[in-house]
Amino acid sequence: MLILFQDIPKKIHQFLPPSLAWIALCYGGKEWFVKWYPSIKVIRDGWKQFVSDNNLMIGDGCVFELMDNKELKFKVQILSGELPATKVGSSINSSIIID
Repeated sequence: MLILFQDIPKKIHQFLPPSLAWIALCYGGKEWFVKWYPSIKVIRDGWKQFVSDNNLMIGDGCVFELMDNKELKFKVQILSGELPATKVGSSINSSIIID
């Protein structure tokens, strides 16, 4: 099952623009571009490709580290199967913030 969008945690909203924007996700020496939708606080267009290319599954986790807030570039770390495989929060797209 491919997840078509990803919620962005509230703590990160302040670093993202108030209008539609492309965001670079960097992982494994490659970049994917996803679109930020500020009205609904999600990244979408391009997310499905990132999920597919990296074989993300339910229970995997992604840690996003803002590398450049002017170019909107995030370094992503993938935690394979390190989160509970059960549904977390109100939807499968819910974010878990690790402090």
